[in-house]
Amino acid sequence: MERYKAEASQAESFEFAVKNSFALIKLRDYINNPVSFNQIWNNGYIISDLHIDMWLQEDYSFTFNFLYIAEEHNYNIIPLFNDIFFELYFTDIVDEALYEQKLQKNCPE
Repeated sequence: MERYKAEASQAESFEFAVKNSFALIKLRDYINNPVSFNQIWNNGYIISDLHIDMWLQEDYSFTFNFLYIAEEHNYNIIPLFNDIFFELYFTDIVDEALYEQKLQKNCPE
């Protein structure tokens, strides 16, 4: 019985690693696509400068957040690869509020 549990645990760990690897490869492909993060709507880019700046911060883990969302979507990630998703649904509202607060603190008007 213990051997079965160990094998099941190893299989789950392997499946988790494969799913995360697939998700990261697809994320890399999306990011490397020249049209990603460049789509325009209503005379402006869909993804805001605020979000791009926020994602590029050293203390923001874009990859971790993406893997968390991928797991929430049971790794059905292909529909997620569009600028509207990244602008409207990717960034947690709390993270955004904290980043805006940090910006206000560093750049008082």
